[in-house]
Amino acid sequence: MKVIYTIILFLFWGDSFAQSSNLIYNGDFEIYNKVPTDWGEAYKLNEAKPYTTGAFTPISYFYNIEGIGFMPYKTKFGNQDAYKGNGFIGVGFCLKRKFVHQIELPLLKTLDKDSTYIISAWVSLADKAHYALDFISATLDTVPHLGKNKNINLSPLIELRSDSSYIKETTNWIKVSCEYKAKGGEKYFILGGIMPSTNNKVFYKKQKMPFKFSLNYIFARNTSYYFIDDISIKKKNLITTINSTDEFSTEPK
Repeated sequence: MKVIYTIILFLFWGDSFAQSSNLIYNGDFEIYNKVPTDWGEAYKLNEAKPYTTGAFTPISYFYNIEGIGFMPYKTKFGNQDAYKGNGFIGVGFCLKRKFVHQIELPLLKTLDKDSTYIISAWVSLADKAHYALDFISATLDTVPHLGKNKNINLSPLIELRSDSSYIKETTNWIKVSCEYKAKGGEKYFILGGIMPSTNNKVFYKKQKMPFKFSLNYIFARNTSYYFIDDISIKKKNLITTINSTDEFSTEPK
């Protein structure tokens, strides 16, 4: 009897299946040095390096422990629960160069040259954000940059996009992602910062904001604010289907 069978081989561009797991250390923001209790305390995240300059509102770390942790409903940006677990961050993506928000996270393993990786995150636009963006900006590098009292240029620019033209969901979390071909040796992931106007589409104006002479007004007029959770970098799986034909008999000899 002839039996035609199909062998499906799952080949991973790496040494093992484990290497296809998330390479971002603490990408779900569950590990902290101290529980955040106030605005702008992303420095309390374990191994994270936040950087903010010229902005009224720095990057914040939110943690959902009733009566202990700091949550967005305690701020002017609106309500939000974590995508999963308890922790997440809030980042302002600013329209003017004098406002810079960036956060740097180390990788568990350096990226392999010419390998393709899937970079993703879950995001939600703050209720009272004035603008929505068409993508979330990030970059990767071989050496750390933040904590040196200067911002960095986002090069190469990584554009994390959703299925929609603009990322304007304020109630639920939505996934943004992209593919990235590694140069080799990348060890640090940096998210946020200056939005390069040559790469971004026109910003979607979410709501009309009446003029008010205050720092909050100046910041909000020039910033799109997003809650971000569950950042991951994983090797792209190569699935190869090999059709093989063999002949054997089911009858006893």
